[in-house]
Amino acid sequence: MKQLLVLLLSIMFINTASADMICRVSFTTDANDSVSSLKGALKGTAAIADGKVNLDGAGWIEYPGGIVTKLDSAAVEAWFSYRSNTSWVRLFDFGNTNSQGQVANVWYFTPRYPQGSRTTFSNTDPGFKYEETIDNKPLPQDVPIHVVVIFNSTENKAKLYVNGQLIGERKMTVKLSDIGTQHLYLGKSSYNSDRPLRGTIDEFRIYNSTLSDLQVLLNSQIGPDTIQNCVLTSVSPANDANNIIPVNSSLSWTIDDKIKVENYELTFGTDVNSLLPRSKINIVTNVANVITKSPSVSLSGFKAGTVYYWRVDTIAADKKRFIGPVLKFETVK
Repeated sequence: MKQLLVLLLSIMFINTASADMICRVSFTTDANDSVSSLKGALKGTAAIADGKVNLDGAGWIEYPGGIVTKLDSAAVEAWFSYRSNTSWVRLFDFGNTNSQGQVANVWYFTPRYPQGSRTTFSNTDPGFKYEETIDNKPLPQDVPIHVVVIFNSTENKAKLYVNGQLIGERKMTVKLSDIGTQHLYLGKSSYNSDRPLRGTIDEFRIYNSTLSDLQVLLNSQIGPDTIQNCVLTSVSPANDANNIIPVNSSLSWTIDDKIKVENYELTFGTDVNSLLPRSKINIVTNVANVITKSPSVSLSGFKAGTVYYWRVDTIAADKKRFIGPVLKFETVK
């Protein structure tokens, strides 16, 4: 790689904020929530092993209902994998089952239905009388998948993310207060005729507010069993900017809330695996590295038509490191 020239700019102080996690199930020894007193009941053949819940199509986990109905906004996050399944299996399902065994007032995510995968909100009984959905292509089987579904009541909008990427969003008329309060299922549908999931769930979380795009991306890259607040609020160039970035460019970012910054550590290169954040990481290697007190760095010497990856870690005055997600851009050809 050509030598990159660096111009440092001004010093600033910045802040940090995060959503409150109200439920976290890591499946270490049981299905109970480690944040509150929420108890999870293993049903059928569901079993805990190796930090996951194993589901073979005849088991699921059940929690009390009503967890999200009193929230203004919410985010649901899970790491899972699934095997060959029939359609309409569920990763999660908040809602009711009516006297005919049908869904009612539900919010769910299915990794497989006849046309792909989907998150669904409904405020009717039975639920299929009216649904608001965000659809996606079929999800791959037998591989780890990260899913986040966000309901933002301020904007009356829902978003679906898969493996850190925003898949789709839509305006909503269904509200969280419309969701049924009978149960929360993991691996089971509120519709009695739907088969339970075959697969594993590594971790399941519920937040009482939304998550930013950058936080979702960071969570996807770090993986389950690790919590890291993303203090970045914006980045330039935007993630996945393709064929529009000059070979001489500035990388910049902003941060919210109340962390007093000692400095930033910017790392970049063409090998994404050298930059991916891991738990307990301190300093990445095999990449170019810049220490700066400025939230903007000017660089020259990028190769034309090349994909680059970059990451900004924030080092606080107390030496605490806030890891940033790995971002991507492509220079002009």
